[in-house]
Amino acid sequence: MTPPLNKFRAQIASMKNKYYNAILIKGNNISTFIISNPRLYLLVRYLLNKLGLRHSALAAYYFLRSSDQAKISIRNITKKDVKIRDRFNQLAMPIHPKTPDALLLNQRFYRNKNLSWYRISGHIEGRYSLAIVNRGLALSLDSINSGKVIVNHFNNNSGEKLVDLPLEQREAIEILVRRVAPPHALMDLVSIVGHYPPLIDSEPASIRFILFFWEETEVPSSIISLINSQFNGVLVTANFVKFALRNSGCILPIFVIPIGLDHLLAQENLSRSNIKPSGNELFRFLHVSSVFDRKGADVLLNAYFNNFSKTDEVELLIKTFPNPHNSVRKQLQLLQQSYPDGPRVIIDERELDSAGIASLYHSAHAMVLPTRGEGFNLPAAEALALGLPLIVTGFGAHTDFCCRSTALLTPFEFSLSRSHVRSENALWIEPNVEALGLLMQHLRSEILADSPE
Repeated sequence: MTPPLNKFRAQIASMKNKYYNAILIKGNNISTFIISNPRLYLLVRYLLNKLGLRHSALAAYYFLRSSDQAKISIRNITKKDVKIRDRFNQLAMPIHPKTPDALLLNQRFYRNKNLSWYRISGHIEGRYSLAIVNRGLALSLDSINSGKVIVNHFNNNSGEKLVDLPLEQREAIEILVRRVAPPHALMDLVSIVGHYPPLIDSEPASIRFILFFWEETEVPSSIISLINSQFNGVLVTANFVKFALRNSGCILPIFVIPIGLDHLLAQENLSRSNIKPSGNELFRFLHVSSVFDRKGADVLLNAYFNNFSKTDEVELLIKTFPNPHNSVRKQLQLLQQSYPDGPRVIIDERELDSAGIASLYHSAHAMVLPTRGEGFNLPAAEALALGLPLIVTGFGAHTDFCCRSTALLTPFEFSLSRSHVRSENALWIEPNVEALGLLMQHLRSEILADSPE
């Protein structure tokens, strides 16, 4: 009786999987259709609010996209919701990277045409991620539309002297800052604002875009109102941000665009033939961030101290910079008091140029980013581009390119955001400390064993 019974159980399990997969596909199709139609989305959102079902609807959406083993903690979720979650979460782990919308455009419609002038307004100086993106965007546009790109740095104050530009980009950026569009070009000019907090480009333009990043599930209504009233479209770098905007009431066209890593890939001698430590070299975990609460440095330190000690040939290097929200040294001091035999930690707050950052990445054996929320996650993209093994939280903007085929994804729970820019219903995620520690141990063991995986 046992073999027939086992066969029958296997058939039942197969039928259940087909049933759940069918529901998953149908749910994804419905949610995608609603999100892609702004007016329909606003109507659905209004009805859900009236019926008191908005939180449950958000939960259902995230059930379809949550990480493997993820547990969801959202207000007003019923036991039935939890049961649905348990069925769906293992089916929803991202497997392959997503292609940005802009790469799917038909190039025949703009190739060899007389392109418009472009004006980039916003952050330009320093290692701030948005400044890096703005510089790359301006230089890339100028390379295909030479002589028709201008830059207004910060709040349209082009009189300020630029003092913090990468040496390899300084001359080209200064040319764009000094360049002036002819009067006849202003009526056909495309304005792109990349600044936080969002600002308005007050100069004449025919089309106005905002380059927008957001790290939580909901954008404050004041920002949405500004975007809807002052711009013609939104450029984002991840589907997560696109959904956050739609969920918050943005009715404009939203385009997911790719971000280049030219600032890093332009450096020489970055090829890695072997990431395994050599000789007496310690295995180095690297973390690069502002160490704001959102970046999860506290999660990383706890996972690290829970799983390693000073007898392990391992070290954690945290690359950050001084800022009012940087309390990582205090966190480290408390852990070292609790773990007198704890592992080695280095905190590096030096100012590094692109070559220095590339060299830092090259010195590491794994990148660990247990973030609570991202609008893109530039360090994750940089790590993958340089062939550095990556552990990152299994939800957020980076899952457009961080997936099961490219990185190790950490399980997480949803929780209400604690950021200073949060709106009432905004969520971010809490990475699982225990799972992160196990992933760090696993990855180190695999690399030391020369595993092909």
